[in-house]
Amino acid sequence: MLFTPRFQTEDANGVPYAGAKLYFYQSGTTTLITVYQDSGKTTPHANPVIADASGTFPEIFVDTDPFKYVLTTSADVLLETVDAIPLLAGSSIVGADLTALEALSSTGLVARTASDTYALRTITSGTGIVVTNGSGVAGNPTVAADVASTAQIKSKAADKLLESDAVYDAADEVTLTDAATISVDGSTFINAVVTLGGNRTLGTMQNPVKNRTGRIRVVQDNAGSRTLAYHGDYEFAGGSAPVLSTAANAQDILYYDVIASGRILISAIKAIS
Repeated sequence: MLFTPRFQTEDANGVPYAGAKLYFYQSGTTTLITVYQDSGKTTPHANPVIADASGTFPEIFVDTDPFKYVLTTSADVLLETVDAIPLLAGSSIVGADLTALEALSSTGLVARTASDTYALRTITSGTGIVVTNGSGVAGNPTVAADVASTAQIKSKAADKLLESDAVYDAADEVTLTDAATISVDGSTFINAVVTLGGNRTLGTMQNPVKNRTGRIRVVQDNAGSRTLAYHGDYEFAGGSAPVLSTAANAQDILYYDVIASGRILISAIKAIS
């Protein structure tokens, strides 16, 4: 901070105070501080700073915030005391904190990590969290939850947050395609329905999600009497596969529990209405 350019001090009659003295202290104390002759803080002044024969002081640079000065005559008769003087923005000398801040060469968010020490910081995405403009360069950073879609819930996508409505929506029945061997993809449904148009086989569960439980609703078509065989991955109580209801449009529920890949337990509730 440039405290003052060259200035002259004089009495009420305009007579200069030759050899007047300016003392500089820490604010609220009698502890002298270092003041400088130059903005680069390379050459200290004596403290007090002495005016010349015309009562004129040289340029004085201060680097303590806040500070106090005491103006006296050459004989140390008090003329003025001013305390709690703050450094001003745009000063010629800045504090060490601001010097360290000014030394940063990159753009972005800044954290004061210690006295006179700054570091660039970036807000980064994490598990379930998406950050946009984490450096703050292009505007305010935004932080949002990385919420799983219903499809991602079904496929057990990693590192996603769950919303209760999406969890229940993911349990909506998905229609399986009727075919001689019914394709079953465990990553695409929790609950499913299939209408049998002939004697069928329930195919192996591709992409099974371990520990998932759900149901497959099996519907007879208008003709009825359709049978359902099972791939070897499916297991049953007592080792016996359930026999479906045979009436036209009958509905049975197959509850499944994925114990492991290649081990899916099936239990049945028949003839629901």
